[in-house]
Amino acid sequence: MWVETDAACEVEVLGCRSRTFRVEGHHYALVHVTGLEPGGKCEYEVLLDGQKRWPQDDSGFPPSEICTLTREAPLKLVFGSCRISAPHEPPYTLSNEQDERGLGVDALYATALRLRDEPAENLPHALLLLGDQIYAHKPPFETIEFIRSRRDADSPPGEEAANFEEYARLYQDSWTDPAIRWLLSTVPSAMVFDDHEVSDDWNISESWVEEARTILGGTRRSLVLTSPTGSTNTSATSRPRSLPRTICSKRSRRPMTQARSSASSPARPTENPRELVGASTETSATRGW
Repeated sequence: MWVETDAACEVEVLGCRSRTFRVEGHHYALVHVTGLEPGGKCEYEVLLDGQKRWPQDDSGFPPSEICTLTREAPLKLVFGSCRISAPHEPPYTLSNEQDERGLGVDALYATALRLRDEPAENLPHALLLLGDQIYAHKPPFETIEFIRSRRDADSPPGEEAANFEEYARLYQDSWTDPAIRWLLSTVPSAMVFDDHEVSDDWNISESWVEEARTILGGTRRSLVLTSPTGSTNTSATSRPRSLPRTICSKRSRRPMTQARSSASSPARPTENPRELVGASTETSATRGW
């Protein structure tokens, strides 16, 4: 289970513990949860230095659970790709024919709302994400504001994510809706990346490659592979039949209204100290499924 915190700490899930490690000012932990029985189901909490930080009591969603598989049971997958993160309201939920800003209904969000009221046995066994979980060249509004607060967005690469901090913020802004966080904390997920994690039509032709090298060099491809580390499910668990889950959390060593994100970047506000603020993977239906 992947966890992001805003300071070094010990992360505990179901009695299994791991210390955080640091990447570019961000603190991550990979907790290897052991002792799970096949075909079992158990609710879990995330503790940071012994204090409960997940699930949130006022989330309005069921408790997060770990459900393990048996070899005999059929596997139920939910899969999709191409999700552009946008507000879940008109005009963004309209079709492009109805409004040029329309993106359609966010299927990952809609799936989470539907499954919220389902019994645990009706949940899918895994979420398979097939690319374009984020759009580096078309980030959410919050990410654009963040980019403009850090550098001149009128110069190349403009409002596109261009460094680790901006990619981390892009994943955070895309995946921290309460419904998405709950879904990703309960349903294990796996993913691959496609072109939009890098740029539109990445590597599509020789001329594109030459132009991209001039603007980006080899940096962005490296960022695509490293920035989701605290946001995506890529780890192994004690049983191959069970995919990992991801929780992103924030932890503050002292009471404050803004938790530190890194020594060199602006603080990212949180509603409460040590608040869990994110979750990991993405998909969308009318927005691409």
